[in-house]
Formats: sequence, C-alpha cells, structure tokens
Amino acid sequence: MSQDIALAVVGAGPAGSSAAEAAASAGLSVWLIDKKSEIGSPVQCGGFLPEAGELQKMLASARLPQTLVDIPERIILCRTSLQRIYSPSG
Repeated sequence: MSQDIALAVVGAGPAGSSAAEAAASAGLSVWLIDKKSEIGSPVQCGGFLPEAGELQKMLASARLPQTLVDIPERIILCRTSLQRIYSPSG
C-alpha cells in the first residue's frame, strides 16, 4: 500500500475522532486507528450515559461520527430514571 498520510490518530474515542475529523476538515490525509473492530462499541464508561436524544444534543457541536453517538441496544446493561451524585466537597 502506497499512500501519503499526513496524520495518524491512534484511538477512535471522542478525542481521537474529533482530532481526526478536524484534521481531515483542514485538508489533511488522516488515518484513524483503533484496536476495536467496531468504533464506539462497547462504550467504555465508568458511569451513566444520558438517553440517546440528550446525548446527541450535548455532542452536536463536537461533530463526532454518528457511530460514537448512537448507542447499540446490545451494550445497554440497565436503564435508570434516577441517580444521586455525592461529591467529596458536599
């Protein structure tokens, strides 16, 4: 394979995807590399994610690939309607 690549971004999470998208929008030839076979799945998160519609509103200005915004049903462990957050500072 002979291709001129200006930038290789390793890690297709939100930061890597945003960096790759910004570089591509600026006209660079970009490779976005991730160890997962499907980018964005499973979502690696230590807490809760908002519902899909709310998540899309929150991330709309980030211009992320839709695969990072859409959460496949198969990876949702449970749904909750309430959460309490206790911070160390009270």
